[in-house]
Amino acid sequence: MHNHPGSEEFDYVIKGSGEVICDGERQSFKQNDFMFIPDGVPHQHVNTGDEPLWLIWLYTPQGQLPKD
Repeated sequence: MHNHPGSEEFDYVIKGSGEVICDGERQSFKQNDFMFIPDGVPHQHVNTGDEPLWLIWLYTPQGQLPKD
């Protein structure tokens, strides 16, 4: 388990299936699903399928852009 203090996480499943354990609760996911993990919540992704699991992770905010 891990968390991201100060960042919300958005996940998109490109390929595969699995479970996310989020704040102690398990939820299944599959291809084309979206997930939202609130700021600082402990979570873990687990591949429960027979093929590789491909996810896109987006974090917001993840810091500031440098000033020009």
